[in-house]
Amino acid sequence: MDPCDCSKSELLPMLPIWLHQVRLWLRVQGEDMRHQLLRQGQTLHREVEFDG
Repeated sequence: MDPCDCSKSELLPMLPIWLHQVRLWLRVQGEDMRHQLLRQGQTLHREVEFDG
């Protein structure tokens, strides 16, 4: 038997778990970026108010 086939069959059950981890990580990253953008938007808004 080809060792390559063996490693593939071992990795396949791990795939859904790995995808789930990646999806969770991406969601955390996305929320992080959204918070940063909101913070930047608020500071920009304050600066505009000061100028006016």
